[in-house]
Amino acid sequence: MYDFRDLIKSKYYNLSKGQQKVASLVLEDSYFVALNPASEIGKQIGVSETTVIRFCYSLDLKGFSELQTMLREQLWSAENSLENFYKEKLELAGGSNFYTNVMKKDCSKIQETILYLNEQDIHTAVQKLTKADNIYVSGMRASFGAAHWLSFALGIIKDPVYLYRQDTDDLYQVMNQIKENTAVIAISFHRYAKETVHFAELAKKRGAFIISLTDSPISPIAKYSDCVIHLFQAKRSTLDAAPSLFSVMNAIVSGVSVKMHDQFKQRQKQFDLLEINDMFYME
Repeated sequence: MYDFRDLIKSKYYNLSKGQQKVASLVLEDSYFVALNPASEIGKQIGVSETTVIRFCYSLDLKGFSELQTMLREQLWSAENSLENFYKEKLELAGGSNFYTNVMKKDCSKIQETILYLNEQDIHTAVQKLTKADNIYVSGMRASFGAAHWLSFALGIIKDPVYLYRQDTDDLYQVMNQIKENTAVIAISFHRYAKETVHFAELAKKRGAFIISLTDSPISPIAKYSDCVIHLFQAKRSTLDAAPSLFSVMNAIVSGVSVKMHDQFKQRQKQFDLLEINDMFYME
């Protein structure tokens, strides 16, 4: 369904405020829009039925019925794929308990992310990261752990890779290091920490290429992003997004390692030559 979502994203900032409310509802609760009349959609978000219909026209659709038809077709396809996935996992499961059920849900969330993911966005991100002179990773609050892991993983493959830490880094000095060939990865999930968005905004003004990992193509960080990697979430939850987020980050790191195969191998050799007896337990 990503083509339709990209269409909404591309037109979002040119819509009226009322139409933006409709766009947000379509992206966040497609099932509700697909199954209810235009009047009910408007009532749900506090806009008129006319605004809902004008939103459809703004997408070059003939009307609300065409919007519903598109949503139903695409949701039906996604639902069938998920149903097959669930059946396969249920057949493999011998018994059930709380912990394994939680892990199964994590698997289903990753599968759902794959269904809605635009792989071209990941390819674009990998290309930019590979060619960048330097990389900055930013993620605050609940997203900080993911940002820390991503900066560490990318730093194994190439350098320099920096993790921006608001508590210790001087923002002015960091911005002085950001140039046109800098890549910035910003991780931003609901409730969207203002610090991360502000960092991306300033880096964008410095000419950096902004890659965002977020739960909505119209989240606050998207406005300042050159490449939005959207991790679909049926319900907004930063903690529940972790399995899908780390899976996507692992895919990005894997892509960079493949693109920079020779450099990665050379860095691996250098690492193996280090005196690391005082750092790790050796087998």
